[in-house]
Amino acid sequence: MLSINYQTENIIVDHLPIMVCWSTNYPQKSFSIKVYKGAELVSLIAREGNNTIVTLDAISLQSFTSYTIEVLTHGDNGENNVFKNSFTTSNLGHFSGRWVSGGHHFTNDIHYYRGKRNVVMRKTIYLDEDLLDAYISIVGLGFYKLYINGKEVTRGELNTDWTNYAKIIYYDTYNIKPFINQPKNEVIVELADGWFNPAPLKLFGKYNLRETLTIGEPQVIADIYMKFADREMIIGSDADWQYCEGAYTFNNIYLGERLDMKLFRGDNTTDLLMPDWKNVVLSNGPEGRLVSSFIPKINHTLSLGAEHIHVVDEETFIIDFGAIVTGFIDLSITASENQRVELLYSEDVDENYELNTDSTLAGFVGKQVTEGVIIDGGIGAPARAEQKDAF
Repeated sequence: MLSINYQTENIIVDHLPIMVCWSTNYPQKSFSIKVYKGAELVSLIAREGNNTIVTLDAISLQSFTSYTIEVLTHGDNGENNVFKNSFTTSNLGHFSGRWVSGGHHFTNDIHYYRGKRNVVMRKTIYLDEDLLDAYISIVGLGFYKLYINGKEVTRGELNTDWTNYAKIIYYDTYNIKPFINQPKNEVIVELADGWFNPAPLKLFGKYNLRETLTIGEPQVIADIYMKFADREMIIGSDADWQYCEGAYTFNNIYLGERLDMKLFRGDNTTDLLMPDWKNVVLSNGPEGRLVSSFIPKINHTLSLGAEHIHVVDEETFIIDFGAIVTGFIDLSITASENQRVELLYSEDVDENYELNTDSTLAGFVGKQVTEGVIIDGGIGAPARAEQKDAF
């Protein structure tokens, strides 16, 4: 298997250098690397040695173009192997689109804890000709999910990659041709605060992320590339995109989420019942350089069922999964209309079978670290920075 920038499928490359990796089951004597753009050979390297990780930095990349890398290896005893893989470029980090947001913000940091509804954005695209290819390059700060015609395009969780947004911002590129229909298409981006709009919580009683990170209102920049038989088209995020309030009434990377299930249909939180669409607000966005992401995404790799359910009373249950993991709850319950369900997460249960959340408190906020000393999270912060979800 040939990996390109440590990836083996759905590979997008928008900047040099390119890291090429392979492995053989024999002592390697020499190798050659060929790079093709279509049928055209654009690069050739031939070397002696047993290197299986090679950096390519002398290729001229063109936007929205497919390339194939072919590696031929030779062994001491006449062995040889051919490894081949392909990658596609997108916009090379040069966006036609603008940063766009919902435009609303807190007048005072302490109001953050009151919560506000998240932002959902949309762009409607009409097509009346056959589509040959389609890609979207996108950043959604802090976190985002992408849907087209009601189907989720994003494959991972907690997108976008966390960086110092003042220096570098990683964007994702997806092949969206399988999601496109004729004549009408609806592109939906669901945003959450993530690391870009953190709470003013004083971690360890000292560090307020709103003062130490590059922050702002959740926002998007995107380019949608479409190729037809006789032309190409790029639709960038601009003032014609729209936004509305979403179904989450509070969301925070440390403190959890509150979801109003009366606001949407079924399982798709972007299928809103009464959306009030408005034109987005153009934003300057953070100053970081836009670079295509190569970082592996957070994906669903394991499912754990409950090992034991302890009934505390008719309204309280402790569900023990028998392991400590990082993940998401998948829960189905029967509830009455307007009933509120709250989930509290803990790694430990004490001898009285009560949850002990000390080890999961964000920045130790609310923990007694020594007699008479409890870590304070600052003005407006919860007494204990526990991870809670509610719906």
